[in-house]
Amino acid sequence: AGQITHRLNLLDTDVTAIDNYILENTVLYPNPTSEIIYIRTPLEKYTIEIIDVYGKTVDTFTTSREINLKNLAEGIYFVRLKTDKGIVTKKLVIKR
Repeated sequence: AGQITHRLNLLDTDVTAIDNYILENTVLYPNPTSEIIYIRTPLEKYTIEIIDVYGKTVDTFTTSREINLKNLAEGIYFVRLKTDKGIVTKKLVIKR
């Protein structure tokens, strides 16, 4: 019998057509976090997606430097910043 395998392809840092300066200077902190993360980035305008380990988008935000994640369960998530210059994806751990 054939076996079908699905693989989630989210890396700690995913770069799609974005320059290294933006990638290296986009930081989420504190990480791990218990509730609030701060975003430091040279990007001016972006959307933020919080993605769980199954690839499901669990929350979205528009250009924000502070995000409250108190409604999310502990675990590993990915924070994806999307802009007209490309996409940056960072791994995030919520731990209480």
